[in-house]
Amino acid sequence: MPDSAVIELGPAVVKQALAVAAEGYREGAWIRTDTTEKGFQLRVEGKSAKWYVRCAVKGKNHYVLLGEVLPDQSRLPEDLRRPGLQTTREARALAGEVKQRLRAGIEVTAEWIAARRLGQSTENADTAAATRAGHAAGEWTYEVLCERYVSEWVGKAKVAANGSVRPPSPEAVEDTRRYMDNEWTAHMKGRLLRDLHEGDLERARDLALATGAKSPQRKVVTYVKAAMTWAKANHGAQSGLRRAVPWWVTVNYVRMATEKHLAAAERGGQHEPITAEHAARLLHVAESNRVAPGRMVQSRTSDVVLAALWWTVLTAQRSHAAIGTRVEGVFDMIEAQGHYLVTWTPAEVKGKRWFTLPITKRVYDLTIGRALAAEDRRASSRFVFPRTTQKDRGKETHTDAPLTDSVLNTTIRRLRGLDRLERDGELVRVGEDLLEGLPHITPHKLREALATELGNTAGITPGAASSILDHATLEAKDEAEKEADVTSQFYNFSSRLHMKSEGLEIWVSRILVEYDRLEELAKAERAVAAAASKRRAIWGGGLQAAAAKLAAEAPKLPVEELPGEVDLESPSQEWFDEQHRLHEERAAREEAAAREAAEAAARKVPLSEGMKSLRQILDAPDGAGYED
Repeated sequence: MPDSAVIELGPAVVKQALAVAAEGYREGAWIRTDTTEKGFQLRVEGKSAKWYVRCAVKGKNHYVLLGEVLPDQSRLPEDLRRPGLQTTREARALAGEVKQRLRAGIEVTAEWIAARRLGQSTENADTAAATRAGHAAGEWTYEVLCERYVSEWVGKAKVAANGSVRPPSPEAVEDTRRYMDNEWTAHMKGRLLRDLHEGDLERARDLALATGAKSPQRKVVTYVKAAMTWAKANHGAQSGLRRAVPWWVTVNYVRMATEKHLAAAERGGQHEPITAEHAARLLHVAESNRVAPGRMVQSRTSDVVLAALWWTVLTAQRSHAAIGTRVEGVFDMIEAQGHYLVTWTPAEVKGKRWFTLPITKRVYDLTIGRALAAEDRRASSRFVFPRTTQKDRGKETHTDAPLTDSVLNTTIRRLRGLDRLERDGELVRVGEDLLEGLPHITPHKLREALATELGNTAGITPGAASSILDHATLEAKDEAEKEADVTSQFYNFSSRLHMKSEGLEIWVSRILVEYDRLEELAKAERAVAAAASKRRAIWGGGLQAAAAKLAAEAPKLPVEELPGEVDLESPSQEWFDEQHRLHEERAAREEAAAREAAEAAARKVPLSEGMKSLRQILDAPDGAGYED
């Protein structure tokens, strides 16, 4: 009959279990359940002794095999030891890890357990398990990508927008094969696409760059990026890229300096570092110019896009993760902790680990709250910043997806008055540069700006920038920096919230202080314009009233025959000219005083007599203070 007991598992119980297994247990199962780790068991059936863990999650019971129970091998040389869980402590730790994964909703596969049992880290075990599963499922290797991309896309005829058929180019087919399949990409061959990363493509680029020619490194990067994008978009499940973060979009070829670039560099034309003040001006210009001037299509930037821009600027997260923020990943912890928590799963971020960011109420209102309340947002979307299109292109269906990764760069380009890429990669100017005077800004450069800003701030906790940017700290010099290093365990929720909150508070505060200052200046400028408009309106009305008054009060003179047509009941042209001159002088003085007021507000200096006069005029009833 079955033999079960609850006892603290240890070396003595292991020795007993192995003895029972050696004899062969024929009466069901011999089970010992641990008192330390709930659900952790040692089970003997027949001549087999194995570790198990039992766990119930949301009403579903899981009974997971951890591995074989091994005898004590501590006295054997390492090369003679059987691989696996060597001690009860190792088995118990793995049992706890499995339970936490199950409770977090992360799949636990036999491949993952096998990798962890062999001593691989959690992250490496995830990768190893996914690789084994990918090979078993027939997912694409790099060679398959090369062949499929050329045969199914580059080598196929395509239909142009006007309906005409464009035949494939033999030169393009040959060129694509040549630069995707060569000695520079040899290290990528035989590997699943899911296992490739930025370093692989960058290595291929650098090997091509070492030839000294400009073209090879550019073509390697361009073709591989295009092929990966095509595979993810058209064969996501089969290629293994369906849930992959498109890391390849961030890899760029090296842009060789032209004579034009060198000349600009001599004039001091290199890009200056971006600051929080630059970021604030970007946001202010975007808010103030939702319809970019000078463009043929006068479409208004949506609240969802603007909220996404604010979100990316204030949090300095990678574009893909920032725009892909899920509604279910946002938690209101204002009452409990004084902030909101925004979380991303390992599959959603480049670091492949759980990531949490604390944000204040104002940041929430400017970003996530604004997006969720936007009229053009699809209310049923799982994403905070979803695409606003109503239907898939050419179809009656709609796919729930976040904004595209390029939407922020497109928005910034339009504020620059730039659009449509030329064949050589340069942008075409189609409108006014509203960001004139600002250095070159991209979402990624904002991440560099945050790191620089916090790095130059005295007294801030070391590692704050790396914790916000989800970077690993290369050299941990103290405990704070060590805690900011990459955490290998997925379930370690000590997400360095304090450091993140401290760093974000500094970065966000500097941006918002500058933004508020710009808004005050804009209000002052609008007040100047309103005052000028008011003066013109009052002057126009006063002039007409004066003319009517003079005409009514003028004495009637005898009518005599005079040459020409002369109206003696109307003021002379000279009178009108003199009145107009006096008005223009007065308006110029008042506008100068208003400009001085705006500058004084920015510098926080006392008002001059001119500003006081302007304020008296603006506060007076319509028409008061003006003499006819």
